Amino acid sequence: MNERAQACLLKAVECEHAARHSKDESVRLLYLDLAKQWRTLAEHVETMDRQRASFEQIEPKSEER
Repeated sequence: MNERAQACLLKAVECEHAARHSKDESVRLLYLDLAKQWRTLAEHVETMDRQRASFEQIEPKSEER
């Protein structure tokens, strides 16, 4: 997993931690939703990086002259 995806997952963990310590139910639910969104973003980052790597194997960067 790359650094950007790991950073997103860390944010998700932070949101889950905040949700566990929230006394307000609506705030807790917001934090849980944010955590879910951070996890989704991490998955998208991973997918984009795999696609980019696959594309670069097919179309290597041309060297500038």
